[in-house]
Amino acid sequence: MSWLCTSAEHIEKLRETLHAEVVQNPSGSSLRVTTTPDDKLFIFESREMDWTFHRPEIRALLSTGCEIMFCTLEDHVMASECALWRNGEEVWHVQHNNELSVYHLDARGDIPPRYLAIKQDHMDTQCAEGGERGQTDHMLTVPIQLAAELTGFDSSPQLPEGRHLSWQCHSPKSPSLIPRIVHKISSMI
Repeated sequence: MSWLCTSAEHIEKLRETLHAEVVQNPSGSSLRVTTTPDDKLFIFESREMDWTFHRPEIRALLSTGCEIMFCTLEDHVMASECALWRNGEEVWHVQHNNELSVYHLDARGDIPPRYLAIKQDHMDTQCAEGGERGQTDHMLTVPIQLAAELTGFDSSPQLPEGRHLSWQCHSPKSPSLIPRIVHKISSMI
């Protein structure tokens, strides 16, 4: 699962930057979009397309002129991440990768104060339930819980409450956003 969250005031800017158009039928759409009653905008990448929100060049482009939280949860490989970008620059980043260690957390930048308490709580639980040999990777949820506390969305299968749209990003050769966004970056230089 890959998604971003920002202020709903940036919906048209992001739609244009992503070269997306609103479609009526959500099946087969490349992006699911939700604007919440508290004016947050969530954009979820479809599992059927190549995810691009994790790429630094995409984050830099999309966050130009605004602040965006990017999140990824890949529970099949036990990896998760959340990162805040503002005006094309990474502000902070928290990532877990179980392949490195069940206790792995990479945190950099101006991390929100709540991170330390979330990390300690999950570390205590992981230790109490067997540490490296435990049946559950509790550290996986550290980035996701931090993102949930900041955005209100906890990666549940149910989309956040609000107005739901489907967007389709058109590219004749690839479902990926990369070719179009690289072209857009090149034209700005």
